[in-house]
Formats: sequence, C-alpha cells, structure tokens
Amino acid sequence: DLVEPIPAPWSYEQPVIRLSSSPQRSTYFEPTHDIVGPLSRSAPKILSALAGRDRSDIEALREGVRQKIRSCESRGDGLGVLTLTDAVTSCMPTNASITVDAGAHFLAVMPLVRVANPHQLLISNGLATMGFAVPAAIGVSLARPGEPVVAFTGDGGLSMVLGELETIARLDLPITIVVFNDAALSLIEIKQSGDHGGPEAVRYRPVDFAVIANASGLDGIVVKSEGELTAALSGGWDTPRLIDARIDPSAYPALIAATRG
Repeated sequence: DLVEPIPAPWSYEQPVIRLSSSPQRSTYFEPTHDIVGPLSRSAPKILSALAGRDRSDIEALREGVRQKIRSCESRGDGLGVLTLTDAVTSCMPTNASITVDAGAHFLAVMPLVRVANPHQLLISNGLATMGFAVPAAIGVSLARPGEPVVAFTGDGGLSMVLGELETIARLDLPITIVVFNDAALSLIEIKQSGDHGGPEAVRYRPVDFAVIANASGLDGIVVKSEGELTAALSGGWDTPRLIDARIDPSAYPALIAATRG
C-alpha cells in the first residue's frame, strides 16, 4: 500500500509480488514480479499456488504484529484507543458493516478489526477524506437495510458532518457512531513541524457530541472508562446512537512507529 509511504529507503529483503489492476508509476520500491490485470483473475491464481502450504508461520506473524500494536496502549487518563477498538469489535454483531474515517484513530482500528466478507469494511484510503465514515455508514445502511453498521470517526471528522446525525435519526438507521474524542486533530499534530503553528493550530475546546446526538434524535452516550464502555456496548446495535468516547491519545505516536516503521 503506497499511501503515505515512509520517507526512507525500502529496507526489506523479501521478494515482492505486486498485484495491480493498472500499471503503477511509484518508484518507492521495485517488485520482484509485477502482475498487472484484473485482480479477480490474478489474485485467485496467486492464492491457489499457496493452497496446501503450512500457514501457521503467517498466522503467527499476524498475531505477533497485533500483539506488538496492543503493547502500545496508553495507561493515562481516559480510554485507551486500542482498548476502545477491541471492545467495540468484540461486541458488535458479526454481520455489522464498518466504516472508518481518516485520522489517527485508524491506526488503532485497521490492524485490529476483523472482517469475514468483501466490502464489509469501508475506508477512504488514498484520499484520506475526513468526514467520510458517517455518510458512508448511511450509504451502507441504505444498501443493506436492517443490517447494523458501525462508524469509527474522530472528533474532527465528525464535526464536518454533524448535520448527518439528523438524517440517521430521521431514517431510523441502525448505525452506531463511535467517536474518538480528544479535542484535537491528532494525526496532523503528530506530523506537523515545529514551525507550523504548534498545538494551537490543531487543538480546540472539548465538544459534547453526546448532547448534539441527543438533540438530533439519536441516543447519545458519553463513556470515560472501560466499565461505562462495556455497559454502552451491551445492546442497542439496531438503533441510531452515538458513543462519545473520551480517549487518551498518547498511544498514537507509538502506533505510528509500530505500524509504519
């Protein structure tokens, strides 16, 4: 995935097979084999060649990466972002569709969430569009009537589309919005240079999104602890609601290092 590559030389020695539907112009690395064509044809052929092989080493590697990511969890005030992600994904229905907004929270969500079917998870990869998750959740809910949807979003992304809360309530859509609320554009804050405005450019006063949700017709819930989160996740997947999670963002720099090098 060549979205936002790390500005450093490619340091891996393993041979790389690149599958793409159109020719790639990136010079970030040179693949050992470059296969261009419909993924519906190329991917099954690659996978069939792996059939019957012992996959335990792959599974062990994957689980090791997840454990490395979980070790980044913070222990400060507020909910840890990884604790929040694990709690939501372990409680939500197996047929729930998932939408993920752009922002630091996707560093916690994407490595840990598990899906069973194609298009069960939607993310604005590449464009990295803040404000994507909530309207995408509405679209998914209309396309899959009656099925639960979970939208993971940050406070910045949600602030851009607050009017859509009324849409969700009016249409009575079974959408659960989970807001990673730390009153900051955290990913930008981590990446910005010292001469780009400092915290004042990316931080703002705390917003009570639960109150806004209630005023819009949804069930709005503030959670500040694991106990409150567990209670909030005990049901309600078939109704419009918003979980305003007051998080501790201090794990984000470690997550970037763990997932991107």
